[in-house]
Amino acid sequence: MALDARVRYTKMMIRNSFIKLLEDKAFHEITLKEVCELAGINRSTFYKYYSDIFDWREQIEKECLARAKEVLDQIDSTDL
Repeated sequence: MALDARVRYTKMMIRNSFIKLLEDKAFHEITLKEVCELAGINRSTFYKYYSDIFDWREQIEKECLARAKEVLDQIDSTDL
């Protein structure tokens, strides 16, 4: 199912905000309030897509692993 452009944008802003915060803080030091403020969203918007910050992290990890698998599959298919 293709995501609406607004949903993709919101999730991208959440991801980018969290990554920016990770540059200065450890994961356990980052608050949801900080992520939402930097992303320019309300907490209710965050909770529309994720049950909590740990759910968000798990979904991001799954996306990263899926992307890594795609890249590795492409390498395998080119006989490198």
